[in-house]
Amino acid sequence: MRLLAALTTFLFLCAWAGPAPAGDVWTVTALDWPPYSGPNLPDQGTAIAALRRTLAAGDIELRVIFLPWARAKMEAAEHDYAGYCPAWPEEVAPGFTASPPIGFSRIAVVARDRSPSFSDLDDLFARHSVGLVKTYVYPEPIATSAAAHPGQAVWVPDERALARMLFSARFDAAITDPEVMRHTAREEGLGAVAVLLELDVKPLVLALRDNELGRERLELLRRLLSGDVDPAPEP
Repeated sequence: MRLLAALTTFLFLCAWAGPAPAGDVWTVTALDWPPYSGPNLPDQGTAIAALRRTLAAGDIELRVIFLPWARAKMEAAEHDYAGYCPAWPEEVAPGFTASPPIGFSRIAVVARDRSPSFSDLDDLFARHSVGLVKTYVYPEPIATSAAAHPGQAVWVPDERALARMLFSARFDAAITDPEVMRHTAREEGLGAVAVLLELDVKPLVLALRDNELGRERLELLRRLLSGDVDPAPEP
């Protein structure tokens, strides 16, 4: 009898407390890569904001841990994170799988002015010194040209160093996303950026852990991005 009374009281308290909070939390790592991502940008950057809006439609909260890019990818692999972003498809490491695009990034040859002349990518490296970011995984044509002219490729640690060294004439041109270079040059007060040649337009993706939970998240994200998920119910 006492057991029945205790059980009745427990069930009553559970009902009084109401259901458990709905929704899920995805924690991802990211780099400071304005205007697409950054801790001090409005909405933490355009790519992060787009991903957050998409996940919110599925009642999912996005939390972002900002780290240097190499460490962001390493931490996502070693700890219990959903993945890392925003990444070019080439930057999706083994053990991860790429989401559909959450945005897009251009890759271009940029310079301080329009003076460096060249006919194509290989000619650029043959005739000029070119700055690249060593933590980026560049598309194959760029990586191949850089490898073919190792004395002309100048590898730097990050985008801010790339901008500073370009404007201090440490190399003739750089290969990066021109919007990132322009944003960084404005922040540093360096001057205008000339786009000499657009090389590619790359999707920006979320690199999700390639495990059972990650594959479930990938399928859900695909549905959310396609609009094939009913809006979360009102509380």
